[in-house]
Amino acid sequence: MAMVIVPVGMMLGEYFRPGGEPSSAPEHWHISVGGYAEHLTNDEVKVWAAAMLEPETQARLEGTREALERTVGTRAEGAVADPAPVVDRLLDRGLLVEFDPVDGDLEAFARRHRLFPLGVGMGNTQDDPLVYRIAVGNQARIGVNGDVYALWSNSLYFLNLWESCEQFAKEMNANAPAGEHIPELDTDTVTRGLAANIPLLVSSECAFLDPIFE
Repeated sequence: MAMVIVPVGMMLGEYFRPGGEPSSAPEHWHISVGGYAEHLTNDEVKVWAAAMLEPETQARLEGTREALERTVGTRAEGAVADPAPVVDRLLDRGLLVEFDPVDGDLEAFARRHRLFPLGVGMGNTQDDPLVYRIAVGNQARIGVNGDVYALWSNSLYFLNLWESCEQFAKEMNANAPAGEHIPELDTDTVTRGLAANIPLLVSSECAFLDPIFE
């Protein structure tokens, strides 16, 4: 499986210096990352935002670095002439992260990040009880299964994603119906199920990743 690339942090918007020279362009953009406000240049914010891609693309786990560089480098307007070094800088600063949600070793990634829910949980419906909807405003953006929905809503209460998934596995195993032969969950399996949905959660603005700095 190819590595996906996902933006890290929460957008705080443009910054114009008080009393500065009149300008149509901001001095920089702010991104909240790990409790700090990172300053992004025009090209950097274009690449960071483009890493959202389309939720449908991210749901298929096709949001790779190659797709990102192609998207931001070939736009009719606002293209970044040489996106590769910009991507490198954002990865080095923790504003982008790459991981393989299917075949990769996810523990290191999960221990270095937290997932913060955004939007509004709308629950499931009688017609489709296995799909739980997440909305932005009053508009449902995406639907996920019950496990991902629970992890999405509770992950902010744990030190990192790994601990969130570890606790979820313990609770599911402890509450498994007696007499039913249900395979025991482990932390890696739960993390893998969540990680496959993180690109969709982030690109649909239903969650954001935040890094843990040592």
